[in-house]
Amino acid sequence: MWYTALPTLIQTAVFMIAAIVIGRVVFGLQANYAENYSFTEAVVTKDNPAVLVRFAGMIGALLVATFGSYWPTGAGIMADAGSGTVALVGALIALILSRYINDFVILHEVNNNKEVVENRNIAVAVVEFATYLGTALIFIGGMRDPSHGIIYNLSWFVLGQVFLIGLSRLYSWFVPKVFEEIGKGNTACALSLGGFLLSGAMVIGTLISGEANGWFGDTVKLLVCLIVWLAVMFVSKLAIDRVVIPGNRMVKEMVEDKNWGVGLVDCTASIGITNVILMVHIS
Repeated sequence: MWYTALPTLIQTAVFMIAAIVIGRVVFGLQANYAENYSFTEAVVTKDNPAVLVRFAGMIGALLVATFGSYWPTGAGIMADAGSGTVALVGALIALILSRYINDFVILHEVNNNKEVVENRNIAVAVVEFATYLGTALIFIGGMRDPSHGIIYNLSWFVLGQVFLIGLSRLYSWFVPKVFEEIGKGNTACALSLGGFLLSGAMVIGTLISGEANGWFGDTVKLLVCLIVWLAVMFVSKLAIDRVVIPGNRMVKEMVEDKNWGVGLVDCTASIGITNVILMVHIS
């Protein structure tokens, strides 16, 4: 009966609340000591929405990563708390590292912290939000199968970040001014890029979530599937571009007119198309 699962549900709820509290504390410490601003002052006194978007991405990704890779075993509170703590600590480390990869590599042309904290640039925060969630999905993929050891998970975390960097550069070939526009606060471009990066992370996380078959086999499978995904995305986006705004192009709407609604449509299309591909078992 349902009530037999009640102790596990209560235990998970307590751990979830603890994860939120710990995530908030870590985020505040990172803001104070690594980025030289007060989270409380930014969101309460200055009502800075960009900082809140950054925080929402981190907390959401922390919950996704932690509880996507942790399952109560019923072996006892201490055993479950131990495995949950490992998942939580690993997720925190992965997310902190991903933030700096986003800041210094993906958006290297932009001073992310200055834009988010001082200039209230929501566009930069949106990309951070997407890379947080994308990293969480890659983290889950590595942690999901018992055959994955710590070396496997660490290696795929690094490779996953490399793939995200590569996807951001590929995107900039099609939208050459994307990073410049995001630095100027263009939310339309940020939504579009963020959706593309998150979609790529969905593919990577799904493909590495199965049983490990050796580095060569797993890498080849991932590269082939990414090429298939990119090809389907390209064709689908061309069709959507002609349908959504007849007589005009979506890139023009996003870059020149800064139409964030079009950016949201493009973001949604990226995630939707990718979900369809994964549902028909690209892996």
